Amino acid sequence: MSAENAPSSVRPRPRKEGRQRARSVYPTPVAYIKRAIPPYEMLNEEQLVQIEVHADRILQEIGMEIRGDATAIRLWKNAGADIEGESRVRVPRCTAEHLRLTQG
Repeated sequence: MSAENAPSSVRPRPRKEGRQRARSVYPTPVAYIKRAIPPYEMLNEEQLVQIEVHADRILQEIGMEIRGDATAIRLWKNAGADIEGESRVRVPRCTAEHLRLTQG
């Protein structure tokens, strides 16, 4: 009998041992995710008013660029906005407030 044909004294490992070895290499995943972001709080009335005041100021002082939409620029002009150049639209405070109240 040659060495190739000789019965092997080493028997194959059962599958269970292989799975246990694979599990020991990789950590067990966590069953849940912990939320690291605190819950948010709703804004009170004073904070909402502050946002509105600042938004009105930005629209009045800086304005907005409307490019490629002549109809939108015409509608803003008809509503009382100041148009500078071809695309800069500045909305006076009273105009923005009036539009909010009538649309909303």
